[in-house]
Amino acid sequence: MAMQIGNMGSVLRDEAKYDRALTYYREALMVSMEQGHQIGIADQHSNIAYALVQKQEFALALEHFRQAKSLYVKLKEDGKAGLWRENIATLEPMRNSDENGKPINERS
Repeated sequence: MAMQIGNMGSVLRDEAKYDRALTYYREALMVSMEQGHQIGIADQHSNIAYALVQKQEFALALEHFRQAKSLYVKLKEDGKAGLWRENIATLEPMRNSDENGKPINERS
């Protein structure tokens, strides 16, 4: 069930309908959590992160990538964990940047 819901989110993400995609991904995440399906939980965190990257919400995307990576490592999904390490390394410098890559100054 969660996989089908997540697939619907992916269709919407491919159509650049990121907010709607996130709704489906979050629903799929909840179903995976209810079922205790750890890979499904990790996969949905990954999907959420990708949609958030498209919306340039880098800090939140980074948190979801970290959650996915943590689960993949725990589940010994080394290939997926390695990919998320790369995504995290790419996003880390962007989390405090605007859409042009310029640092966002912290408010005093």
